[in-house]
Amino acid sequence: LIESDAEGIGGSGFVECIREHIHSGWHCQLTEEQFIAVKELLKTAIGRATSRNDVSTIRDALEVSAEMFKKDANNVSDYVQRHLISLSIWEELRFWEGYFDYLMDRFSSKSANYASLVSAQLITVASHM
Repeated sequence: LIESDAEGIGGSGFVECIREHIHSGWHCQLTEEQFIAVKELLKTAIGRATSRNDVSTIRDALEVSAEMFKKDANNVSDYVQRHLISLSIWEELRFWEGYFDYLMDRFSSKSANYASLVSAQLITVASHM
């Protein structure tokens, strides 16, 4: 994943590579070492994207982080996204307004009941934060 990133460690290419792995059938479960590395790389990617106002990379990082997890010795899941809550972007109302608009546009052409699809996506994203 890291080698595929044309901008260097933690750029938008890294986030896109994770998304492609998820779409190809990867189950998103990480080892402890992978979890730590991915968490730190996503923090870097979001920080870089925030500094260049790259909302699509931030949005993609938010969505992929909601999927990736590890399990501890007691078989309890810990999601990468929970560790990203300290980033300032999540407190910006403009980001959430834009994300909601993006979801409405993305799902409106797929189903007459797109409000339930949008709600399901928002619940997935919010559940681990």
